Amino acid sequence: MLPAFQPEPEFAAGLNLPIVEERPVTPIVSLGSVTRTRHFIEANTRPVDMAHLKNDCVVPVFSKDNEVTISHQSFIETVLGAILTPSLTGR
Repeated sequence: MLPAFQPEPEFAAGLNLPIVEERPVTPIVSLGSVTRTRHFIEANTRPVDMAHLKNDCVVPVFSKDNEVTISHQSFIETVLGAILTPSLTGR
């Protein structure tokens, strides 16, 4: 069994010091209007159909060896297939 933690005497002395002054908590409230900013993904995204993804978009590749990665439409079709396929566990 490991020995109990024993703090340095200088540190332990500070643990039991009384609080010198307590101040009432004043909440900070901003009176200005909050503007909604569009995040990068939202700002640079537009809806497209699957035909556009299949016919007009380039499939990304790894730059080091030009190996093809998964295309956007393949990813979407795979996820949709997983969602629509009945579970093998019967749930």
